Parts: sequence; C-alpha cells; structure tokens
Amino acid sequence: MIVRVVKRSDCRWYVRIVTVEISDKCPTCGEKRGKPYGHNFCEDDEWYNCDKWDNPCGHIDYYPDVLKEAAELLKQKETVSLQKTTASD
Repeated sequence: MIVRVVKRSDCRWYVRIVTVEISDKCPTCGEKRGKPYGHNFCEDDEWYNCDKWDNPCGHIDYYPDVLKEAAELLKQKETVSLQKTTASD
C-alpha cells in the first residue's frame, strides 16, 4: 500500500512528508492493516498532511518503523530487478 508519512531529520527540527510503499499486512501479526486516511497536524506554525491508519488487530505502526519497512521493501525490489536483469544477459 502507498502511504504518506512523517520523516524527521536526526536533529528532529526538520519535518518532511514522504510517500512510501509498504505491505498491506501488519508486520507484527500478519493481519490486514487499516485503510489510510488523511491527518492534518501543526508543528512549529507549519501545517502538514500525512496518512494515518488504525490496524484492526490493534498493533500501532510508528512512522520510523514504517520508513524502515519501506526501505527494506525497496531494497528487496531492487535486488529482484537486478537478478532479472542479470539472468536475461
């Protein structure tokens, strides 16, 4: 599933909204994740809009964990793509 999540810099004062792809399954129990919906929030007098979702299983997806999951998924896709390219050569 495609979601927009908060990405903070290491110094925590810089906020960005990034779009990432993650599994539609809860990483804790494997059940379906909830449907994403828009969430507005204000930080340091700036307004942002990202996605939130409520997992029916009750497990909470924290944005730093979602970003790690998205990076791992992207790495897996790149590996598969590279393997397909190498196999066809």
